[in-house]
Amino acid sequence: VRVLNTGAEGKLTELAFANDTMYRLLDDFTAKAAPNPESPHAMANWRVIRDVYWSLHGEEMPESFKGWTAVDVDGVNQAARRLLAISSERNQR
Repeated sequence: VRVLNTGAEGKLTELAFANDTMYRLLDDFTAKAAPNPESPHAMANWRVIRDVYWSLHGEEMPESFKGWTAVDVDGVNQAARRLLAISSERNQR
């Protein structure tokens, strides 16, 4: 997990508490994600989906991944909360 920027932390906060909107959020973040530092929102989306996927599966997310509906909502909530805690701890150092 890398240190996240404020935009990524906001997206993780959304995922930490989402229920009915979880799959829509994950699909939206994935569709708008890009490892492009020139585009802060796209980069934040990319970091969030990359780290949530890693937290759930213990491996890099495949580029063609489209299977968010197969993940457990509670699992994503917990993963997002863990990632927020890690990021917050790192940012306080």
